[in-house]
Amino acid sequence: MVLLVVPLSSLEAANAEVYGPKAANQAALGHAGLPIPDGFCLSSEAYRVQLETNNLKKVIEKLPNADNREARLIVNEIRMGLFDKPIASEILEPLLEARADLLGRTNAPLVVRSSALVEDREGSSFAGQFESFLGLADEKEFITAVRACWAALWSVRALRYMGTHAIDPSDTAMALLIQPLIDAVSSGGGLSQTAEGGMILSATWGLGEAIAQGEIVPDRYELDVNGTITSVDTGRKTHKIGCHLHDATPSALV
Repeated sequence: MVLLVVPLSSLEAANAEVYGPKAANQAALGHAGLPIPDGFCLSSEAYRVQLETNNLKKVIEKLPNADNREARLIVNEIRMGLFDKPIASEILEPLLEARADLLGRTNAPLVVRSSALVEDREGSSFAGQFESFLGLADEKEFITAVRACWAALWSVRALRYMGTHAIDPSDTAMALLIQPLIDAVSSGGGLSQTAEGGMILSATWGLGEAIAQGEIVPDRYELDVNGTITSVDTGRKTHKIGCHLHDATPSALV
């Protein structure tokens, strides 16, 4: 039996086929002894339960025989159903319980991140195609973020990306990763392997949201296969995005 909600520290969370590569990779890092934020995962099975409970699976089954106009209407019905229809009690109860436990442990606003089964894989990273929501302290906005991440699997940009990679959205599912928002001094991202076998890191002050939204040009670090920095390009970091409990993304000049 697949657990719908599991702690990020659990062995189950490292299963990318159930909790998505994004969540599974973080879980694996934690299991290896590396520091990661606290958190929990909502499984891809919860997404499937939500579809089944609200008869959206039957709507999806109409897609193969639909023409372009009908397909657009069907996709819109799926997205609206994921936003509007009641969340199944077998999902909602453990989800809200895990949220309350995490808030109690961390006293920090939360982040809801997509962890689709198709993302972060070789040949289809889906970078920037799905959704992440920062600084969620209110239960209502938390639930809205969960719904929006589910619905992101059926967004126009995600469907176009899937189309170019021969991926059928009806054959995959969306898991979620929920963590506290870290009040970072600096943050960024990285390309774990270049064509030459090295790495590329980007960084800025504050939260990485400024990089994700294209608001600044981050610092760029190139590393060789041994982890030695081979070049540094200083970016243009005119401001940073910070974190506060009731105002999660205030901007400040730097």
